[in-house]
Amino acid sequence: MFDKHLKRTIQFFHKIFKKIAILIINIIVLFISLLIKKDDNMYILGSSLGCRFADNSMYLYIYLNEFTDKRTIWITKDIKIKEHLTNKGLEVYSSREIRGIYYQLKAKYHVVDNGPTDINPFLSIRALKVMLWHGIPIKKLPSFINGKNKILDLIKNSKYYKLFLPGGGDPKNIFLLSTSQKITSQMLPLFPLNNENIIIANYPRNEMNIYYRAYVKPYLSNSIILLLKHVQVLKKEGYFIFGYFPTFRDWGEDIFFSNDKETLKSFLEFLNDCKVVVVTKFHFGVKFRNNELNNLKNEISHFENVILLEEVDDINAILPDLDLLISDYSGVIYDFLWYEKPIILYPYDQKKYEENRGFSLDYDAFNPGKKVYNIFELKSEIEEFLNNPKYIDNYLKNIQEIRKETFDTDISCMQIVEFLEKIY
Repeated sequence: MFDKHLKRTIQFFHKIFKKIAILIINIIVLFISLLIKKDDNMYILGSSLGCRFADNSMYLYIYLNEFTDKRTIWITKDIKIKEHLTNKGLEVYSSREIRGIYYQLKAKYHVVDNGPTDINPFLSIRALKVMLWHGIPIKKLPSFINGKNKILDLIKNSKYYKLFLPGGGDPKNIFLLSTSQKITSQMLPLFPLNNENIIIANYPRNEMNIYYRAYVKPYLSNSIILLLKHVQVLKKEGYFIFGYFPTFRDWGEDIFFSNDKETLKSFLEFLNDCKVVVVTKFHFGVKFRNNELNNLKNEISHFENVILLEEVDDINAILPDLDLLISDYSGVIYDFLWYEKPIILYPYDQKKYEENRGFSLDYDAFNPGKKVYNIFELKSEIEEFLNNPKYIDNYLKNIQEIRKETFDTDISCMQIVEFLEKIY
C-alpha cells in the first residue's frame, strides 16, 4: 500500500514539474519570437509526428507550391524525408536544426494533420495553428474536454491551462478542418474551439487526387511512383487491383485477412486464380503497438499477388486505381466514397472493437458496402463482385448519401487558404 502511494505521489510531482518546465520554455520561446517578425506569406507544414511526408498536410503543401506564391516549408524529424524532398528541390528542414527553428518562429501559419508534435509545438507560439486532421472518425475518439476525470476537465477548462501546453495552446489561434456540419458535431468535443474556428472544406488529399493528380505524382516517393506504374501495367493485363487497409487496433492484434496460415494461403491462391492483386498497408500506429508486426510482414511478403506498402507510405495516391476497397473501421472508407467504386466491409472483430474502442456512429447502419465477418464470407462476396458487372448498383445510392452527409463540398485547398488569410 505504501509503495503504491509513493508511486502515485512521485507521478503527481513529475507531472507538476513537467508542466512548470513547459511554462518556462513557453516564456523563453515567446520572448525570442517577439524579436522575429512573422511572415504572412509563409506556411510551415508537418505530418504524423514528423515521421511521414503524407496525408492532408502533404497535399496542401503540394497545392501551395503549385498554385500559389506562398513560401511553403516542410518540417520533419526524419532524415530520409529531408533527403527525399531536398532531392526534389523542395524546401524542407529538420524540426531542430537552426534554420528549421528560425522559420517555425517566423511563419504565420503552422499546419499539421496528426497533432502539434508533427512539427516542434513550442515554436508554434504566436502562429495560427491549423489542424487538418487525418481521417473522418468511424471509431470513437478520446474527448479533449469531456472525459471521465472531473478534476482534469476543470483544469483543462481553465483559461490558464493553455499556458502549460507546448506553444501556448491558445484556442483563439487554433483552427480545425471539418468536412461537414455533421462531422463538426463529432469533432468539436476533441478541441476547445468555437464554431468560428472551424474550416468547412473537403480534405486536401481528396481534392488533389481527384482533380490535380498530375501535380501530385512528382512529389511522391520513388516506391509509390513505381507502384502506380506497375499497377497500370497489371490493369492492362486484365488484373483487378484490390486495396485492403484495416484500421488501428489499440491492443495490437492485427491480422492480414486471417491468422490461420492455411486458410490465408487458400484465400490468396483463389484471388490469384481470379487475377486479383491486393495492395495493403498496416496503419502507421501499428508499429508502436504490435511487437509481431515484422514477423507478420515477412509472412505476407511471400505471396506474389500481394503488394505490401510500408507504414509510412501514403495510400491516398493509390485509391483512384483500386477496383475495390476492403476495410473495417478505417476513415479511408470515406475517402473512397468519392470514386463510387465497390467497398466490402470486413469487421471480423466487431464485437471486440466495440467493447475496447467503440464507434462514433451506428456501425450496423453504416452501409456503403456489404459487411462480411469471416474470410469465407469475404471470398463469397468477392466472387459476387467478380461475376456481377453491375455489383456497384447495389450500394451506389448508399455511397452517394453517406458522401453527401460527410462532405459539404468537393473544394478544399483554396477554401482553407482563403479562410486563413481573412482572419487578420
